[in-house]
Amino acid sequence: MKHQFLFLILSALFLFPAEAGSQEIQCLRNQKQARTAQLSMSGNGTPETAPFVESLTVQPAPFSEQSNRKQALSELRKNSVNSPAAQPASRASAYPTPLITQGFSGLNANGIPNDNHLAVSDSGYLISVVNTNLRIFNDTGSLIRFRTLTNFVTPLGLFINNSDPRVMYDPVARRFILLFFSGNTSTNTNIFIAFSQQENPDGNWNFYRLPGNYLNDTTWSDYPIVTINRNELFMSFNHLADGQGWQTGFRYSAIWQIDLQSAYNGDSLEFNFWHGMAHQGKPVWSVCPVQDDLTDPNLTGAHFLSVRPSAAQNDTLFHHFISGTVAAGNAAYHFQVLKNQFAYGLPPNVPQTNGNWLATNDARVLCAVRNSSAAGTSIHYVQNSILPAQIRAGVFHGKLSLSNDTVATAPPSGRFVEADSLELAYPSLCVLKTAAGTSLMFTASAQGPSGFPGTVAWAASEQTLDQSPLVWAKNGEGFINATSDSIERWGDYTGIQTVYGNPSAAWLAGSYGVSNGRYNTWLARVISTDTTASSVWFESPTANALIYPVPAAERIFVEFELQAPQTISFKLYSSDGRTALEIFRHDCPVGKSKFSFQTNELPTGQYVLDARTAEGIPVFSRKLLCK
Repeated sequence: MKHQFLFLILSALFLFPAEAGSQEIQCLRNQKQARTAQLSMSGNGTPETAPFVESLTVQPAPFSEQSNRKQALSELRKNSVNSPAAQPASRASAYPTPLITQGFSGLNANGIPNDNHLAVSDSGYLISVVNTNLRIFNDTGSLIRFRTLTNFVTPLGLFINNSDPRVMYDPVARRFILLFFSGNTSTNTNIFIAFSQQENPDGNWNFYRLPGNYLNDTTWSDYPIVTINRNELFMSFNHLADGQGWQTGFRYSAIWQIDLQSAYNGDSLEFNFWHGMAHQGKPVWSVCPVQDDLTDPNLTGAHFLSVRPSAAQNDTLFHHFISGTVAAGNAAYHFQVLKNQFAYGLPPNVPQTNGNWLATNDARVLCAVRNSSAAGTSIHYVQNSILPAQIRAGVFHGKLSLSNDTVATAPPSGRFVEADSLELAYPSLCVLKTAAGTSLMFTASAQGPSGFPGTVAWAASEQTLDQSPLVWAKNGEGFINATSDSIERWGDYTGIQTVYGNPSAAWLAGSYGVSNGRYNTWLARVISTDTTASSVWFESPTANALIYPVPAAERIFVEFELQAPQTISFKLYSSDGRTALEIFRHDCPVGKSKFSFQTNELPTGQYVLDARTAEGIPVFSRKLLCK
């Protein structure tokens, strides 16, 4: 082997259900927390000043096994030569490339890292959250409300370090849910969770303040992940020791199981508090709740996944399942230890071409979804990982098949995401449904060997895991240089959510570098193209193309440029997203080309002209108006 971090080929698959006593779980049952307040998103005229304090002093890296491994990886990749290694076989695929149909800048983060997340309602309200604020838009990009997390909770008192926001939309109750925490010691740690009283989030919210140190020990709650099923909300936290950060201070994970109806009513929250997940005496670090298909009433219980996130290489996947509900008083915890076919590992940091690096944190499971189809019920999940063949940062996509919607029937399968020369981090995914069936949509932060950090999207088959080409939702406009350190905090997570009223579409939230050295949020609407979509399409920023005249009365012209000869298909889509006309398919040479077509027989209205290669890779997508 050419270096010590190449992964070994695993010759067999094994499934290990947990033996009695191999995990230690405790639960505080039937707990209650009264509603803290009813707060208005409008703020009753309180001015937003969005203050922020940033340290300009480089802090020494904490000593930990993970930091030592990161440093070793950085040194190794500087001298490494790409070579073959054990990883899932590459699968050439013509899986349809998704289309970015709309995009606009969300907001810039006051805190570090940016921590992008979002939720969107069926009627088009969109909430974008970052450290340490939120904005409410409509789905055309018009701003409705800006609030800082600090100002939102000011009526309850002054709380420090409000951060790590998450937001969700419940399509059954037609409500939004907002979650974040404050404090970084056992004496000032708080969890805030709020439920909108209606679908319009610019109104009143039921607000609850929960203790971040529920066991009254010397830990504080960090890094929330949240999910809901049709009856309950589940949120997980990592408990860190006083005076220590996430790299060195982890002590245990905890899961809050909360009855949703009591929260929507504004009554006292009814919940169970699970803690102490462990295997063979070692605590399980970062338990990721699995998001259900909320339109499926047959899915019950809640699933969770976790791994060994700081290991140089590991193939263990922990599967947790909570059956029963708080309201019924019959909740029970179940646990499996599974062995994956291919090993994930601690990802190296990603170099920018200005000499600074982008932090990739660890290999924890960042997002997971559960889907039921005729082929059975499965969980798909994504995590940061080293790409073992190149010593680069990438994404591992895993799949876990379930029996009776509870236990795994076979070891997890998966593959590393093929991203050409891009390095990826902080992936998230959701399930899309079209007339052609179920597919998966992904987003992640991306950095290439040149250019600037931005956000990409791609699609994959729910059954075979075959993957589409990646498309840029937003190219970066500058380097990220937000701290005095040479390793920049790139983000801890991204967000993507299915539009439940139109499940062939999703909205995503990611980051991109800007010219002042900071980062902004990009919000984008992306659709599956394995069948016709059923909603309005918008102009895509995927490539340079000049279209004229607009509006067109008789003929439209498009000038574009190719880096290599390609067979290009030109399609015209009507304003409802359905294919109006397959115009032309032609071999186009390298360099600039001009394409035109007659429009005087087309009905008056808005259209999108979409051009793709024979492999389905987007060339351009441009909006036009015919009169």
